[in-house]
Amino acid sequence: MHPEITNWILLSLFWLGMLVALLGILMVLIPGVIIRSSSTLNKWIATDVFFNSIDRPRRSERFFYRYHHAFGGLIIIGAAYCLFVAFGYVDQVRLIKALPVIVDREVSSWLYSSLYYALIAANFFALVIGCFVLVRPSLIKEFEMRVNRWIGNEDLLRSLDSSHAIPEDRFPGNLRLFGIAVFLGGVFIMFNVVLSL
Repeated sequence: MHPEITNWILLSLFWLGMLVALLGILMVLIPGVIIRSSSTLNKWIATDVFFNSIDRPRRSERFFYRYHHAFGGLIIIGAAYCLFVAFGYVDQVRLIKALPVIVDREVSSWLYSSLYYALIAANFFALVIGCFVLVRPSLIKEFEMRVNRWIGNEDLLRSLDSSHAIPEDRFPGNLRLFGIAVFLGGVFIMFNVVLSL
């Protein structure tokens, strides 16, 4: 990493540690003010309002089946163009040499070759699907039913949609003890930053 960026990150971490240590000292010295300001800053934000529009299924199959000739033709044209460029204009060896080296030259060559052949295979698959969509889209109806499943986000968002009041819940009546832990955490951050310099 560039030395200036590293120094900026270390300086930011040092000041973050300083702020955390200061917060810990304030928790030890004036816990009542910290609890009142914590109660003022604790706001409940329900994620249901934001994610209801995303979490609603959208059915567009009827539109695609109605105009299956146009969509099948577009898929075939796109896949054929990609295959034409891949086989006709792209020199795979020169392309791999022009791309950046990830770990070493052999690993990068293997990775880029694998991605190149995966791209070709995906375009062949798209060409076949485009032919089915163009000629007879009902042939892929069973495939569509298997892959077109609903993935809800309720379980994923449950942890976001709950209240987290760590100082008040974990250390009830012992905010000073929590303040000492926060202070030690800030000192630990600053100590590690100083050691890395």
